Amino acid sequence: MFCFFSVFGFCDFIAITEGGRKVLLKDNGTWQYIDDKADIEKIKSQIEITVIQAGIITDYDDNQLPAFQLKIKNNSDITIYRMSVIVYFIDKNGKIFFEKEFYPVLGGTYNIDRVKELKPNYSFLYPETGKVMTVSEIDLNEWDKGKIKVKVNEVKIDKPD
Repeated sequence: MFCFFSVFGFCDFIAITEGGRKVLLKDNGTWQYIDDKADIEKIKSQIEITVIQAGIITDYDDNQLPAFQLKIKNNSDITIYRMSVIVYFIDKNGKIFFEKEFYPVLGGTYNIDRVKELKPNYSFLYPETGKVMTVSEIDLNEWDKGKIKVKVNEVKIDKPD
């Protein structure tokens, strides 16, 4: 027996069996059991992140800031409702010297720099075209200009209330 939420429209959602197992009910009529940790790791491995640009910009107050823009694509077959990435800044010796977490997919929360959900095969620029994310906490003299690494940190596939 299943306990699930009724949802109108086309989207994937999660149901929970009486035994506590999660089941992904897909909008195409198929379903699958979800083994939280294993499935999330698989989904994380199927997210493609491309660094579109990374460098230094000058802000309106003439401050020089590290900046970047990413392209994020969901190559999995499951909709993602929350995702964070960690951006690692690399020094002139090729070592990480600073990291910061960002939330490009933030569930039901609307923000101009984020998307509410990332459907299968969809991609987007983070932030949107013509913008960059900046970081004010690092010493530009330590940073190997333009060198960053990005890792998917957190993925949630439960639709927010």
